[in-house]
Amino acid sequence: MKTLRAPLLAVLVVGCHFDKLFNESGGGAAPRGGAAPPSATHLIVTTQPSDAAPGTKIAPPVQVAAVDDEDQIVTSFSGTISIAIGHDGSLLGPARLSGTTNDVSLVNGVATFADLSVDQPGIGYTLVARNARPWSVESAPFNVGVP
Repeated sequence: MKTLRAPLLAVLVVGCHFDKLFNESGGGAAPRGGAAPPSATHLIVTTQPSDAAPGTKIAPPVQVAAVDDEDQIVTSFSGTISIAIGHDGSLLGPARLSGTTNDVSLVNGVATFADLSVDQPGIGYTLVARNARPWSVESAPFNVGVP
């Protein structure tokens, strides 16, 4: 019985690793750490602009996020986002967007535009946010100074 144990053990040891010679991975080490973190693929407006009076801050602040294919915020994504008027709904002439509009940093994947205001009354304004990728997203329509 003792003479059978050593050859059987040798066959088991060689057999356990023999399959690695023929698989596609080449027998390398197994991957560690699980799946890779999600990658951002586009932008979404997470807090839409609300109606406001001319020259007053849009409240709550407009927020734009970098998200993955399932619209989940990618908190590890960094960079900056800029925002501008998309559709100018002004009644009197070209409107001006004031506040911090350029290079707002993403914090945990979200850029917050805390001090935006539009100087002209109008109906159906939209905002467009862009980053360097270049990705862009347009907000829902909002009104300024119109009930």
